[in-house]
Formats: sequence, C-alpha cells, structure tokens
Amino acid sequence: MLQFNVALLLLIHLLSFVNCYLFQASFILSRYRESTHSSSSSSSSSTALSISSQQLGEYTPISRNPNHRLPKLTIYDFTTNNHSSLVPYNVSLGIQNKLVDLHLKDRTDKTLDSLLIVTHPPLYTLGTGVENLANLLPTLNSSSSSNDRVEIIQTTRGGEITYHGPGQLVIYPILNLHNYKKDIHWYIRTLEQIVINSITSYLLQSSGNITCITNSLFNTNVPYKKDGITGVFLNQKKIASIGVKIRSGWITMHGIAINLTYESLKYFSGIKACGLEGVTAGCLEESLGLGGNLDGGNNNNHEGRLLINNFKSHLINEIEKVLMVDVIYGNVTTIVEK
Repeated sequence: MLQFNVALLLLIHLLSFVNCYLFQASFILSRYRESTHSSSSSSSSSTALSISSQQLGEYTPISRNPNHRLPKLTIYDFTTNNHSSLVPYNVSLGIQNKLVDLHLKDRTDKTLDSLLIVTHPPLYTLGTGVENLANLLPTLNSSSSSNDRVEIIQTTRGGEITYHGPGQLVIYPILNLHNYKKDIHWYIRTLEQIVINSITSYLLQSSGNITCITNSLFNTNVPYKKDGITGVFLNQKKIASIGVKIRSGWITMHGIAINLTYESLKYFSGIKACGLEGVTAGCLEESLGLGGNLDGGNNNNHEGRLLINNFKSHLINEIEKVLMVDVIYGNVTTIVEK
C-alpha cells in the first residue's frame, strides 16, 4: 500500500511538470500564431478589417531610464479583508473624478498616479458606443423578482454594455499618460497585456493542482486577444472587458472588469455583452474546472474568495512590471473621505 501511495504521488508530480510545460508551449505557440497572423493581415490590404478606434494599435513595452527612479503608483484596494464590502458604482466614480481633478489641478506633474481595485454590487453599465438599448435582451428584468432587478447606469467610458458584480475584480487606473505613452490605443492594448500576463501567471502556478492538470492536459488554458475585439478571452469565452476614457491632459479613468468566479456570470445572460453577437462570458474559476455552475452558483464561497485574493496578487505584480512602476498602498478610508 505504501509503495502504491508513493507511486501515485510521483505520478501526480510528473503530471504537474508535464502540464506546466504543455501550458508554456501552448502559450508560446499561440503568441507566435497571433504575431504571424497580425503581420500577414497588415501586409494584405484586401483582408483589412473595419474596426473601431478602440481596437487599433498594439502593445509595446515601456522604455525607462535605468538611472531614474521608477514612478510610484498608489493602489487603493477596496477588496481586502478590512474593506471587503461591495462598492456602489457612483462611489467609485466619485473617487475617480477626485483623483483625476488632483492631476488636472497640479501643473507640476507631481501628483502620484493611482489605481482602484473594487467589486461592485450587480449593475449594467452603458458605454458611449451604445446607440440604442437593443443590446439589452428583451427578457432583461422581466423574469426577475423585484429583488433581483439590476441597476443600469450610463457612463462616459468607451465601449457598449457590460455587467459588474460579485465574483469580479474591477480595476480603475488613474494615470497620467505623460509618464507612459500618450497613445490611447497603446494604453488599451497594455491593459489587455496586463490581464493576459496575470491569467498566465496564475494558471502556471495552478498547474500543480490535480484538477487543473486533468483539465488542461487535453485542453490547455491560454488567455488571448481576438482580432477586432477589445478584451481578453479564455477557452473561447470573454473573461475580461475594457472600457476607458482619456480626460484632458492625458489622464485616464474607467478601466477593466475581470470575471473570476462563477458568481460573476449570473447576470450576463440578460445582455448582449459588449454588443457582440455570439460572444459568451466566461470566468477563471470555470476554466479551472472548480465547483460551481454557469448560472452563477458557487459551491464554495471560501474557495472563490481564495481564488480572487490569489489572482489579485498576480494582477498587482503584473501591473508593477508592465507599467514599470513602484507600487505603494494608499489608505482607502482617507481617499473616500477626501
């Protein structure tokens, strides 16, 4: 019996290594295919796509002087154990506007860039790309009880309609693009890259999980972008949505919503997400094959909480690396009271 247990343990470790290398190989291959497809598309005018301005540009790394200190980025995390309540959308919008105003009033450019991490109560937000409410399915709210009705808010961000709610992390960077690149297309592609890197890093760490191994040996999870669509996909489903606004002086607001647990999918069936036909929302928990269901149920809230906190550490690490900043943490209570 002891020999059998030892052999089983060795097999699990072997599968873990195999899965990790398969994931890395699949990721490299997908990036190669994406680059060759992009180059072939750009060299052929006959295959050019008609896409919106938010879908142009490409990610290129930031170049900073190695002799200079990295700029600081203050993170206000409303999802910690001490501040784990859901943040109403209008509260987060008010904080964003305050932080933007600090930048606009500071002519010395000494105001530190900021980033909010929040989770909202259930709501739909409409971007400036919504021309009519046909993107809301006719059944929206009609089959729900009054307690389940979802608030709808018009915003100033780009894009169309999306959902925010529990099970997500929503990221609002308030950046002065003079410190990075004064290019909105580069900025959007950079946000996508941060999400892709974060998911990749998280999945590589999770490749030692036996559930993840059996799930990924024959269907390796690799995050990717789709031509002509802003956002990030995983296993043919959209896992992250992006909508931003650039204020005067190249100051950013709004940002990214990332679906992490099954709970984040509960109300996506009520809309045509991002106004896209045939696009289905997915979440990180689903890709790992963990307990739950596609109606938004989660069999283990504790497990979902651990997933969110673990993923958040990868996200912050990638924000720091991709934006080439020195992250510090701000006092949430102070920023709310300002």
